[in-house]
Amino acid sequence: MVIPPIVIAAGGVSLLALLALQIAIGKRWIKFGRGQMKYHRWIAYLMAALALGHAFGGLVALGYIGL
Repeated sequence: MVIPPIVIAAGGVSLLALLALQIAIGKRWIKFGRGQMKYHRWIAYLMAALALGHAFGGLVALGYIGL
């Protein structure tokens, strides 16, 4: 299966936007309530791991890293 580079880029931009939202929530620039803050840290770690995996996959798919 071939994934077009535009799909890889769109996924990366989406993850970056969600990560920026998590940072804004963590700095309490945006407030959702007590219950949301309980899960905020673990969701941020998960999103950071997904972003790193996505970046690595994108670099492999675009040929910057050869496997």
